[in-house]
Amino acid sequence: MSSAEKNCDIGNKEHLAIKVAFSEWRHLLKGPIIRNWVRSPSSRKGLHQKRSPPEETGVNLDLVSDYLSHYKAKTLSAITVHNVQVILLIFLLLAFITSLVGNGLIVLAVTLDPHLHTPMYFFLRGLSILELCSINTTVPKTLQIFFSLDRTISFMGCATQMYIFSAVAVSECLFLTVMAFDRFMAICHPLRYSSVMTAQICYQLVLGPCLLGFLVPFVHTGAIFSFPFCGSHQVAHFFCDIPPLLHIACTNTFTIELYVFIVCMFGAVFPFILIFISYMKILSSIFLIHSAEGRQKALSTCSSHLVSVIIFFGTAMYVHLRLRTPFSSYKDRMTALFYCVIIPTINPLIYSLKNSDMKKALGKLNERIQFFFCHGVNHCPVHLHDLWRGLV
Repeated sequence: MSSAEKNCDIGNKEHLAIKVAFSEWRHLLKGPIIRNWVRSPSSRKGLHQKRSPPEETGVNLDLVSDYLSHYKAKTLSAITVHNVQVILLIFLLLAFITSLVGNGLIVLAVTLDPHLHTPMYFFLRGLSILELCSINTTVPKTLQIFFSLDRTISFMGCATQMYIFSAVAVSECLFLTVMAFDRFMAICHPLRYSSVMTAQICYQLVLGPCLLGFLVPFVHTGAIFSFPFCGSHQVAHFFCDIPPLLHIACTNTFTIELYVFIVCMFGAVFPFILIFISYMKILSSIFLIHSAEGRQKALSTCSSHLVSVIIFFGTAMYVHLRLRTPFSSYKDRMTALFYCVIIPTINPLIYSLKNSDMKKALGKLNERIQFFFCHGVNHCPVHLHDLWRGLV
């Protein structure tokens, strides 16, 4: 048994043993080649005609290749019970639609309303775009699996999904740090805010995290998809994430796990520490504000961002910072479901629930959309402001 095969678990070693046994017993399973002699129509004359032997029959062992490029990875759903699957399908569909509508409205409102052309809302629009990229990377394929019952994903599809999701996750960690820096400058150094947070600086603070976020995953994506994989090649997850793919790798994965751990330390833990320090200084500055209205406004602009930071960083670090920890399919799938689906869904509500400027901008956007769709109609059949009020 090779060194790579020794790293497999007991179940996969049993499968490998069966494959080796079938390979050695191939000649016995196929049996002897039987050459049939039959009588020709001229057998009455004592002439016999030799017929060509039939095709050899037996067991054909098509050994599955060790690499993902020669198979389609089977993606398992979270729970196999049919009724629960239907409930999960409805939940995913509603969450997906809500996230698309909510984040899309924020992007449109910030883009079209001149009053929101400030650094804070500029960064909020960038965060909404990242949330749209994140949920569109994982949920559509999961919904397609539920609807078509074809629980497979191609090699390139799996690699692309993991790369884009990892890139968006790293970018979002750095992006939330940039948003914390913006709030720190606005509250702790209000006189220097306009001179520091210029348009050029804002664009650099947006492009920097995105560029770094899309460069980092090249290493671990290429390394993971060059590994041999054991067993039935089933990914115990609803999308291609790093822990379940490392779990089925048929080789020593300590090096790449260490790399992912270091990336999480620099991409998640250190930014979280910087955000924590920033908010400690922000809170100390807020308590020095004499007017109650000023304190309330400062807290309302920071509380939504702080809630988003705690939820996102907490779940992401729980999944990816457990070095050499056995993969727990149920817990990790539920945690991944939280930061892949729930966070992009609730973020638009978090950032607009107590934000009066955003509510006014959404109201103006609602009027524009109604004028565009209902111009010339006495009674518009759709009232978007009622829908949004029902959501928030």
